Amino acid sequence: MTKLSHENSNTSLMKESKPKHNREDGKYNKENIPPQNNDFYNVIFLLLLYTIQGVPIGVSSVVPLIVQDKVSYSQLSVLSLVSIPFSLKLLWAPIVDSVYCKKFGRRKSWIIPLQVLKSGRAVERQSGRALFCSLSMVQYSHSVSVWLGEKGHDINLYFLSAFFFILFFLMATQDIAVDGWALTMLSDENKGLASTCNILGQNIGYCASQISFITLNNKNVCFYIFKKYVKYMHLLFHQSSYYKNLYNNMDMIYPTFQPFIDMNIFLKFWGTFILIVTVFTLFKKEIIYDKEKNNKCIHKSRKDGGKNKGEGRGEDKDEGRGEDKDEGKGEDKDEGKGEDKDEDKDGGKNKGEDKDKDKDEGKDEGKDEGKDEDTDEDKHKDDFKNAKETYKNLYDLIFLPPMKIFIILFLINRLPFASVEVGTNFKMLKKGITKEEFAMFNPFFIPLSIILPAIIGRITQHIKPLHVYYYGYVLRYISNIILSSLIPLTQYMYANKQYLSQLNFYSYYLYIFIAQVFNNLSVDLMTVSSMSFQNIISDPQIGGTYMTFLNTINNMGSHWSTIFLWLLDYTDKTFCYRDVSPGRLENKMH
Repeated sequence: MTKLSHENSNTSLMKESKPKHNREDGKYNKENIPPQNNDFYNVIFLLLLYTIQGVPIGVSSVVPLIVQDKVSYSQLSVLSLVSIPFSLKLLWAPIVDSVYCKKFGRRKSWIIPLQVLKSGRAVERQSGRALFCSLSMVQYSHSVSVWLGEKGHDINLYFLSAFFFILFFLMATQDIAVDGWALTMLSDENKGLASTCNILGQNIGYCASQISFITLNNKNVCFYIFKKYVKYMHLLFHQSSYYKNLYNNMDMIYPTFQPFIDMNIFLKFWGTFILIVTVFTLFKKEIIYDKEKNNKCIHKSRKDGGKNKGEGRGEDKDEGRGEDKDEGKGEDKDEGKGEDKDEDKDGGKNKGEDKDKDKDEGKDEGKDEGKDEDTDEDKHKDDFKNAKETYKNLYDLIFLPPMKIFIILFLINRLPFASVEVGTNFKMLKKGITKEEFAMFNPFFIPLSIILPAIIGRITQHIKPLHVYYYGYVLRYISNIILSSLIPLTQYMYANKQYLSQLNFYSYYLYIFIAQVFNNLSVDLMTVSSMSFQNIISDPQIGGTYMTFLNTINNMGSHWSTIFLWLLDYTDKTFCYRDVSPGRLENKMH
């Protein structure tokens, strides 16, 4: 009895450990097979690519903070035009989707350089946008430092705008390829994560480049770090006369002390970083989209393998059927005769096959000689045909009724927020708050800019993206009301600074932080959810063009801020009026 019960328990355990078998189609039930997530490394790789897109955006955002007290708002509005390539990239997106080197890869042909020409000033026309961007940042780093007015030079906003315009053009071209690659790189279940990678990566690149420059280019912050370092080294090596003299003469060092980095060093560092990421991309296997095989993504190297697998399955089926028939007839009857006959037949077939092969080889050699001459012309014809077809698909896409609604809504959706979000910080600087006080909040924004998109990305996998977008839109209205209250509050705080306590200013800083976090939350809700919706509805066959079109509409809707920034000069005027009251006449300034 014990043996039987022991055997029964073992068999029950064996049955529980095996997945249930579906007898109808001969496959295991998907419910009992543990899910395999192969997209982890793809997500990390996409984060890297989107991070290097955020670097030029962060670098360009530093420029207005450096020169805002030396130029007018109308001149600053010229700098805001450098992001126009992200709005116009739709014009050349079909070319990026259609023209590429098949051996190198559809997307990698535009992300990685095939050839760098002499002196590193240009690369091959069809590739190398990211590398050329890195070389531009390294090569022109000293010139940008001069144009910014560092070390006594005059500010040249037009050259700065031209440099960053070219930089944004190159990164916008890369963005087309990366957006299209993301649709085929990630599985169907995780396509929505592409929007999270986009926002998260660009936020990391933006914050890392902007905050690192603001911190390491500030003389007071750098001197504080240097002072702490000297103090620590003096305590560690108290017998060293070098650190002792430095520590005792810190006040004398301050007038001649220079920040750790300037724009020259800063651009060289980030240009090198982009170059390293670009080289790393060289070893990434690309997945191509095959519309003939149920619209699935397959590896190039597995095309032939898939065919061979199919042939193998067919052979197994035929062999199995043949064996069953032979067993039904009987194995002992005429085994020797059957074998001899089969050998004779196989020998005859093999001879016929050899003759056919020789004929085919002769024909193929003649064909190949003629094909080699026309390969270049055929490639150009195919590229032109594919680009023309992509432009036609784009034209048809624009006039779809749902797309017309999408275009109208996303062109005007940011109009109510533009004036408040673009002008609040500049107005607060005019009212008395310093750039150092603004920079004080930046270390807290770094983790938030990373955590919030990740959380929102998880939410959009369980809730419809457009529902999340609606909630973000309502919250953004509320956050703009809170932001607009910061301007009169700042004026009051700094006009009465000598009468207010330190506790009042701590409460004021906390209010600024809460207002900025609330605004960032609403912006991230709208951005991540809208991009998640775009990834879901995009067609991988023209993925780069489709995503670029949707992103272009979004970017064009964000340029309301440029108009309102230009109008700030006309609202920042001082007017003189006469106040006539009973028994009193005086001039007042408003």
